[in-house]
Amino acid sequence: MLKGLQEKKNRIVELALVSGNHFVELFTTLVITKLISVYLTKEEYGFYALILSIFTLVSILPFTSLHTAIERYVIEYKRNQSFEKKFVSLISIHSVFFFAYFLILPFISSHLSNDWRNILALLIFFIIARIYKALIVCIWNVERKRKIMLFARLVDMLIQIGIIILFISRFKLTVNIALVASIFGNTFTILVFIFSYRKLFTYENLNFKIFGAVFSDILRYSLPLILWGVFLWAQNMVGRWYLEFFLNKTNVANYSIMTSLALIPGTAIIALVGQFVVPIVYTNESDNPGYISIINKKIFLISVVFWILVIIITYFFKDILIQVFLDKKYVDISWSLPILMIGTAIYSIGQVTIYEIYYYKKPNLLIAANILPGLFSVIFGYFIIKSHGYAGAIFTNVASYIISGLLTIFIVLRFGKTNKLSLNN
Repeated sequence: MLKGLQEKKNRIVELALVSGNHFVELFTTLVITKLISVYLTKEEYGFYALILSIFTLVSILPFTSLHTAIERYVIEYKRNQSFEKKFVSLISIHSVFFFAYFLILPFISSHLSNDWRNILALLIFFIIARIYKALIVCIWNVERKRKIMLFARLVDMLIQIGIIILFISRFKLTVNIALVASIFGNTFTILVFIFSYRKLFTYENLNFKIFGAVFSDILRYSLPLILWGVFLWAQNMVGRWYLEFFLNKTNVANYSIMTSLALIPGTAIIALVGQFVVPIVYTNESDNPGYISIINKKIFLISVVFWILVIIITYFFKDILIQVFLDKKYVDISWSLPILMIGTAIYSIGQVTIYEIYYYKKPNLLIAANILPGLFSVIFGYFIIKSHGYAGAIFTNVASYIISGLLTIFIVLRFGKTNKLSLNN
C-alpha cells in the first residue's frame, strides 16, 4: 500500500514538472511571438517567417525523424543496459548530416540574394543550436529528467526575452536580434546538457563500431520519416513561399503569424502527451501488451472535448485573442483564426494517438497520411493561392491538416484493431 501511495505521489510530482515545463515553453513562445509581432513590421516579420521555414526544412531533413528514432531506442538501450556505451554515438549522429549540409552550402550560397547572404552566418548558428536543443530535450524527456529540463527552459526563456526587451528598450528590434536571442538561449541549454552528462563524454565511449551499429538502428527506423519529411514541410510551409511569390512579405506575415497562433494549443497538447504520457506507456507496453491502445482511447476522447472548447472560445473571442497574443495590426484577419483551429484540431487528435504505431516500429504505415497533405498543398495550393491570395492560403492549410488528421486517425484505429488481435493470439 505504501509503495502504491509513493508511486502515485511520484506520478503527481512528475505531472507537475511536465506541466511546468510546458507552461514555460508555451509562455516563452507567446511572449516572444507577441514582442516580435509588435516591434517588427509586417515586412520584417514576413522575412522572419521565411527564415523559420528554412529552419523547419533542415530540421525535418532529417533531424526531427532522428529524434523520433532516438526517443524509441534510448528506452531500448537503457533496458539492455547499453545506453552509457552508446550515448556518445547517439549524440554524434547529427554531425554526419551537418557535415553533408556544409558540403553543399557553397553551392547554395552562390544563388542567394543579399538579404539571405547577410544573415547566413546567424542562420547557420540558429539552426544548429535549435536542432541540438531539440535533441537534448528528447533525451531528457525519455530519461524523465524533468527538473533539469525545467531549469534549462527557465534560463533559456529569461535569456531570450531579456535580450529582445533590452534591444526594444535601448535600440531597435530586428530580425538579426531575434535570431541572436534564440542562439544564446539554446546554447545555454546545450551547455547544461554537456555538464549534466559529463561523465559519459569519454574516449572509451567513442567507438566507431558502436557508432556504426547505433547509426544503423536510428537510420533504419528514421528512413520512412525522413522520406516523407519534405511533404510534411510542404504542408506547413509552402503557403508562405507561394504568398511571397504571388503577393508580398506582408501577406507572408499575416499567414505565418495566424497559422503559428493556431498551432500553439495543438503543439502544447502534442508535446504534453509526448513528454509525459509516451515514456510511461512505452515502459508499460513491454510488460502489459495492449496498454497503449487503452490509453489511446482515453486520449482521443479528452482531445475531442478539449478542441471543441478551444474552437468555440476562439470563434467568440478571436479579436481579443489577436490583440492579447499578437498586435492590433493583425485584427483585420482575425476571421481566419477559428477556421485554422478546425484543421489544427483534427491534425492534433491524429498526432496524439500515433504512439502505438511508433512503439511497434511501423512508422511506414503513416506514409500516406504525411505525403498526401503535402502533395495537396504543393499542387492545389499553387492554384488556390494564386487565384485567392491569403484566403486561398488559409483554405489550403485547413484542408491539408484535415486530410492529414483524418488519414492518421483511420490508420491508427485500423492498426489498433489488428494489433489487438495479434496480441490476443
